[in-house]
Amino acid sequence: MLAPTLRDYMEMLDRLQAVANALPVDLQLQVLAQASARVQQHQQALERLLGQVPSQAVPAIERAIERTSHSHEVLEALQQGESPSDLAPGQNKTKEPGPKKTSGPRETRTKP
Repeated sequence: MLAPTLRDYMEMLDRLQAVANALPVDLQLQVLAQASARVQQHQQALERLLGQVPSQAVPAIERAIERTSHSHEVLEALQQGESPSDLAPGQNKTKEPGPKKTSGPRETRTKP
């Protein structure tokens, strides 16, 4: 049951990526900037809310802030032409930024 769901999810991501890639670059950057601004507003609202909620709600609000912060980082990476997969959990976040990535064909990696 899980495998078909994951396969459907990956197919949907591929379709969404194809639609996004078909947009003119200036429109892509405009959409990313708008999304980034909205995510930042959402994070600011959560941070204001943090001081107003009962102590039992604080951990949930903190998790929401963390996820929102990650979303903002992903949007910023996309705006810079970087891969958001570099920000996936478990990635080495201290590595030096490499050259700007392009939206060319994906590399196929083989396991050693």
